[in-house]
Amino acid sequence: MDSNQLLIESGSVAAALNMTAVEIKNKSGYGIFVATTVTTPAIKTFVSGTAEISTVTTIADTGVLEVQTVTFQTKAASTAGDYVVIEDSLGIKYAVAVNKTGTDAAPTGAIWAAIPSDFKKQCNISAETSAVNVAAAFELSFNEIRGFTTAITTNDTAADGTMTFTQVRMANVSPVVVKNATDAGAGGIAKAETTAGVASNLQNTYFSMYAPDGNIQNVFWYNVNSQGVAPVVTGAVINEIAIAKSASADSIASSTNTIVDALAAFVSTVSTNVVTVTGVNKYNLTNLSDTGLTGFAFAVTTPGVDNAFSIADNTITIAAHGYATGLKVAATTSAASFPTGLSTTDFWVIKVSATLIKLATSASNALAGTAVDITSDGSGTHTLTPAALTGGSYKLQASMDDVTYFDLAVTNNVTVTANFIHEKIDPMFNYVRVVWAVTTGQITYVINTFAKGY
Repeated sequence: MDSNQLLIESGSVAAALNMTAVEIKNKSGYGIFVATTVTTPAIKTFVSGTAEISTVTTIADTGVLEVQTVTFQTKAASTAGDYVVIEDSLGIKYAVAVNKTGTDAAPTGAIWAAIPSDFKKQCNISAETSAVNVAAAFELSFNEIRGFTTAITTNDTAADGTMTFTQVRMANVSPVVVKNATDAGAGGIAKAETTAGVASNLQNTYFSMYAPDGNIQNVFWYNVNSQGVAPVVTGAVINEIAIAKSASADSIASSTNTIVDALAAFVSTVSTNVVTVTGVNKYNLTNLSDTGLTGFAFAVTTPGVDNAFSIADNTITIAAHGYATGLKVAATTSAASFPTGLSTTDFWVIKVSATLIKLATSASNALAGTAVDITSDGSGTHTLTPAALTGGSYKLQASMDDVTYFDLAVTNNVTVTANFIHEKIDPMFNYVRVVWAVTTGQITYVINTFAKGY
């Protein structure tokens, strides 16, 4: 004969529970050692999280469109071959020359010669008289040059023959050049810089903010004067914020607030140049990040705290909770707002894992796995206080086929910590198991089953 260990099983029980059946077929005897520990499980808490609140402090845009002027002479005073060179923000040069008779030769100066033919033109002023008329003719000529109007706009409405050139893009560009036909002198056309250009500090910049729903990255980019190009950020949701050139910090904050507040994941408010953003759900977010170099200031004024429960699957996270399925617990809260579905009443635990539980409205629902549906965040800290043991027992059952079991004449009430041992010689059955019955509370147990066989 030999002696062998058949099974060691441990855990906690807070309801009716059938333990693993042990096969003792062909054994001459067996023993079951049951060690029980009776302690009321610890009170545990879980929290409704805190919505994260962050601020974005904006700055003003510096963008200025450069404005330059050219003043033309009357036809009589004009000199054939005098020309004007305008350069755009990309460094492309455009030139128009005086063609006083309609048959004048083109300028021969080096600057004129270096400009491609598509970007220069002779202006026929043979039919004009006043400086105003000459300016109007030059405006037509400039606007006929390929690509000119996409880079620079013109205005010849001044009564003194002055034409205004306004850059389309914000930048400090090269001064207007005026020359005579051979570049030997400045000729008779006058020039001046009216407004110095300044590049936008916000054009195409952006910042990132993660939504409290799946941690989706939202990118907010600034399109200044409708001239921007949206950034490419893999996996992100791109949100455009249109602002005017030279927009004030307060104006930019207002525009930012409008776009952020329109998203379902956030509630946004604005005061002067500070945008305050609150996540609608309670999560610890990935902080605001100036990924696209806006130069704004970002701060987390209230760090987010994750809900210690899942609205999606109704689980509550409690580290090392030690609760068994069927344990009765009394729920209370430090705030006036339980998560919807919970209340100040008794619930019964459904153990999901060592760190996850669900709650049921009855012991039978707990055993069936029917959990309370949690549908909102609530607020505050919530407490689960387990009930103490009011009645507990176990008994042995036997079976020939591991299907139909009958009670053996062994039943022990368990109300205090104790150890029990049961032995039987020459059993006339093939399987044996322990069956628990706990009225209220929880028992921790170790069952050690051993046998002797032929």
